[in-house]
Amino acid sequence: MLLGVRGLTALNRLGFAETAVISEHQIAVSVEQAAEIVRVSRSYMYALARYGAVRTLRIGRLLRIPMGDVDSLRREIARWRKYNG
Repeated sequence: MLLGVRGLTALNRLGFAETAVISEHQIAVSVEQAAEIVRVSRSYMYALARYGAVRTLRIGRLLRIPMGDVDSLRREIARWRKYNG
């Protein structure tokens, strides 16, 4: 069973979920989930969002990053790590 973003957040706060389960149907993820997927720190992902390196969606108080941008960033960082160690 796949949980929505709110369900995952609640489980993370309670200490039940170490890693986020991302559905292939999700079109946007939280900054924390994006950081986990890309394998960077949460603060670095917030900095990328703040400086416009990735697009963000604001839904009320929630900040979300489109999965397309997360995938592009993941590939770009993987390519950089491959050539720069």
